[in-house]
Amino acid sequence: MKNPEISKSDIVLFRSNDNQNSTELKNFLRALAFLGYERPYRFSYVERDGALIEKMTLKENILLDSIPNTLCTSKEFQLSEYLTKTGNVHLMGLFNQIKNLDKYPGETEDNKRKLTALMKGLIPKTKFLFLDQPEKGLEEFQIKLLLKAVSYQAKNQNKIVFVRPLHEQLWNNHITKELIREKTGTFKVTKFANHQIREKFLEGRKTTEGYLKFIQYKYNKNSAA
Repeated sequence: MKNPEISKSDIVLFRSNDNQNSTELKNFLRALAFLGYERPYRFSYVERDGALIEKMTLKENILLDSIPNTLCTSKEFQLSEYLTKTGNVHLMGLFNQIKNLDKYPGETEDNKRKLTALMKGLIPKTKFLFLDQPEKGLEEFQIKLLLKAVSYQAKNQNKIVFVRPLHEQLWNNHITKELIREKTGTFKVTKFANHQIREKFLEGRKTTEGYLKFIQYKYNKNSAA
């Protein structure tokens, strides 16, 4: 039976807390099994470094996983048209950052590789989406587009998104649940409490050493690269 705490359109903060002997993808698949979802799992996955098939162009990499088989002829035009029809202008904004779709991954800078990988993960109409450090390698304005694109896809495709962020505070206003893998190997689902709310609650709390002081993390746009 599916865990009732996670619902369609949820964006779930994924904390694996695992040792180095297991990949994050394996931890994600274990989580789906633990939560009782039936196989085969319909999911897409974006790896932190934006792994692509090196012998295929950026366009071919995207088309491989993203476009229904019924689409043929002039696929580059249809891809753009297909994205426009989704209504996700933020996703289209990310796509427009990939200037030369006919290049191979080895001929492309890391930023464009990561954008291509994100398109491969975000476009397909899957039940689940797992994003491992999706903001890694992106510029600040691209991260803003990404956050909005993910929220739109989750809501409009009834997709459940699991994200293991590089900078958790960037996702605070989008996360709805938290999934934690405990040392025992089991998983626990909780509602996500925004860190800003936590800090407001705690900052006036008195301790034996006086009032707690909090240093708020400020995002440095250069640290995402």
